[in-house]
Amino acid sequence: IKAASIIVDVVALVLKGKKPFYLHKLLTQLLTKILRSKLWHIVAELQSSWDQVLEFHRATGATINGQWPPTEAEARLRLGLIFEELQELRDALVSGDIIETADALADLDYVVNGAAIAFGLHLPTITTEVHRSNMTKLDFDGTPILREDGKILKSVLYEPPLIQEAIKRSNGVLERMFGA
Repeated sequence: IKAASIIVDVVALVLKGKKPFYLHKLLTQLLTKILRSKLWHIVAELQSSWDQVLEFHRATGATINGQWPPTEAEARLRLGLIFEELQELRDALVSGDIIETADALADLDYVVNGAAIAFGLHLPTITTEVHRSNMTKLDFDGTPILREDGKILKSVLYEPPLIQEAIKRSNGVLERMFGA
């Protein structure tokens, strides 16, 4: 309701021909209200986690589209971050803490996407290819073949993921994004 009143004020100022400064000030107030509201979370959740981590890398100056193979320091950093979050997940599961489990899973997603960004891989493209492949594990009638521990096994319809092609598509995305 407050945001709506600010919009009404902005429209009124425009109609009255007020100076742009007032318009800028009111729009800034409106955006601040939106960013502090739950609307921000709705907008942010529309971004993929890869896009969110890319935004973080840009804001912090972390490696984006680095060299391949990565430097020893970059590889050590990325593996260390993944291992650290994996340990946190293990600890959360052992303690039965759902909050810490959720946090650790989100952190793992974040650092894995960070590694992909640092290594110049557009993970959403590669994940889409792995998903396509995983769906071919289903049998003729669309049911999974399960191992005793619940792991889904490959059916006779299984097609391996075409990772090299996905990386080529991935690189095309990165070239368009970064001009690399």
